[in-house]
Amino acid sequence: KRYWSPSMYKILKYEPGQIDHCVDVLKLITHPEDYARVSSSASKMLELNEPFNQQLRLRCGDGEYKWFQTRAVTLRHEN
Repeated sequence: KRYWSPSMYKILKYEPGQIDHCVDVLKLITHPEDYARVSSSASKMLELNEPFNQQLRLRCGDGEYKWFQTRAVTLRHEN
């Protein structure tokens, strides 16, 4: 299961449920010039447990792209 905090939705100007917080949403909201780099880093995070630490532009709910410094880690549970 993937999680975005309520603050993440607020910062991006989306309502919870308006966009899904799955990895595929990266393709929808990441600036096209940043997507290949971000996608590669996200894959490494999920497959190799490498930390995700990227500067990228994300399209907010109002249609504008804004710069973000993002960090994420994979947390796994035996279930």
